[in-house]
Amino acid sequence: MQGWFHAPHRVEVWLVLLTAGLITISATAQQYRAPDKNDLNNLLAAIEAADRVAVFRVSEMEHDKQVYSSSSVADLAALREAIHINLPKAWFRCACSPSPIIRLYQKGKILGSLEIYGGDDIHYSTWQGDAVIASPEPWFEWFDQRGIRWPRAEYKEGLAQEKARREAEERWVKAMPRSLVPLRPSGIQPEEIMNYDLGPLDTALSREFPDKNARIRSLLEWYGSGTGPWSGYPVYEEVAAKLLLEFSTAELLNAIESAPMNEQQIEGAARLLAGWDFRHTRPTDNALIPAELKRLLLDHSLKSTDQDKLQRARNAFAINSSRQGR
Repeated sequence: MQGWFHAPHRVEVWLVLLTAGLITISATAQQYRAPDKNDLNNLLAAIEAADRVAVFRVSEMEHDKQVYSSSSVADLAALREAIHINLPKAWFRCACSPSPIIRLYQKGKILGSLEIYGGDDIHYSTWQGDAVIASPEPWFEWFDQRGIRWPRAEYKEGLAQEKARREAEERWVKAMPRSLVPLRPSGIQPEEIMNYDLGPLDTALSREFPDKNARIRSLLEWYGSGTGPWSGYPVYEEVAAKLLLEFSTAELLNAIESAPMNEQQIEGAARLLAGWDFRHTRPTDNALIPAELKRLLLDHSLKSTDQDKLQRARNAFAINSSRQGR
């Protein structure tokens, strides 16, 4: 059985993720390359040969802006000493915009450029791939001492985002029906999520929850334990929606109304019934949702500050509304 935890899915969510990757420096967007012709000594030799170093801030909206320049031998030597790199086992290339760029000069001509991504991911102009700074503190200290503080800030932000990502995935796995945990391998290709075989998951769920209502409610609780957004969420969350949408709307509503729901189940129900897939594959089924349930789901959703979620909930659960906005 192939995995499904790291695959892109429908166009809507994938486009949001792609857009986010273009406007933020992300170490997750990488293209792997062969390690040939990547000589770390090229960078070190260029620093030793240079008679000037300049740092530029990169912006998509304007030309590169020089923020620092020095012809001091001591500054160049300090840069050389600040760079500690472990040779990568597998070279990679970050598919994102650098910030900043260090350019090395000799007699007015550029010897080479060092692009920096997320603070500690670096690419020298003669390399085919990137490397990672092994000792971040001396590296960021070199920038700090020259008033260039955003590389350290980007690095800290990246660490915080990675920590939040891990915590979100751990929370998602904890909320997952126990029967599905052993069926959580990785390695699925991006294009395979649309045609993913849910059969083994259905079989495991049926064994764990012979009662259909209990099965649906367990999936709702799982779907309501994601990172929060209803659009642009991690792709692994899509599997819960795909499993839920195997049931008819009547079956879903019957399970939802079979007993009081906890907060995660309410979130899962709101997310599902206000979601793009449900509303566009079952455009007339919104009328089947009882007014009392719509009020419950809307009241729950209005606690959020996520504008996309608020709009989706208002579109889906406004009483006597025929709007079908996304």
